[in-house]
Amino acid sequence: MPTPKNNKTAPSFTLQSANGEKITLAELIKPDNNVLLIFLRHLG
Repeated sequence: MPTPKNNKTAPSFTLQSANGEKITLAELIKPDNNVLLIFLRHLG
């Protein structure tokens, strides 16, 4: 996967939520809706 760049559109992807639901970035991006992506690594 390429390195994300500032002020560029993120590539579409699907992840599993904490509730086990699959969520795609495209489902979250809507007019007047900001999305903040935070990636946490499991270190255990």
